[in-house]
Amino acid sequence: MHGSASSISGQKVSSNLTNLWMKMLNIDQSSLHYNRKRAGQFDIKQAFEIHEKARQALDDMEAIPKTIKNTWVHPETGDEIPAPGRNAVINLFISTSSFNDDWKCFREITDPEMKRWLRDDPNALRNEDVWGINQIRYGLQDLRNFNDHGKFKRKKKATQRESLQKREPSRHEEQTYGEPSRRRESSRHEEPSRNKSKGKQREM
Repeated sequence: MHGSASSISGQKVSSNLTNLWMKMLNIDQSSLHYNRKRAGQFDIKQAFEIHEKARQALDDMEAIPKTIKNTWVHPETGDEIPAPGRNAVINLFISTSSFNDDWKCFREITDPEMKRWLRDDPNALRNEDVWGINQIRYGLQDLRNFNDHGKFKRKKKATQRESLQKREPSRHEEQTYGEPSRRRESSRHEEPSRNKSKGKQREM
């Protein structure tokens, strides 16, 4: 975007024209580096910020009147400049495929608390209160699941009673592991009787 010409939606666009578009759309120059990354490489909050800037730029584009030649009139010089299309504006921030497909989940958010969290609002709830679980990092797939199913649910921990039941041996185990002890017990009772019989044989 910083060279003499750039490609937007398959068309060669001069850097001067790009700068004019950005000026009329109130886009910060620092936004130009965004399309160097793929959608999934951004932190989810940064991705949401870029997405919101792109949407605002699209709204501003629609608000600027066009001539019958599909041009804009420069507010300072009065010169006519080619008006950008939707894809050209999106490409100032991110690829159109990323915006239309990967970041579609941002436009499907209905939970106001999630929007506050993504915007880093000082009044936003904690991670766990928004998402249902606390993670180090949240991704686009996490957001898609949230939009479809709501907050994540924690896995239910086993109760103390359930844990005890798991430790209790089954009847088969009682029979299997109980037999050796019964054999040992019976052998103790048989041992004295054997000694007595041996003693009588010696006396005879």
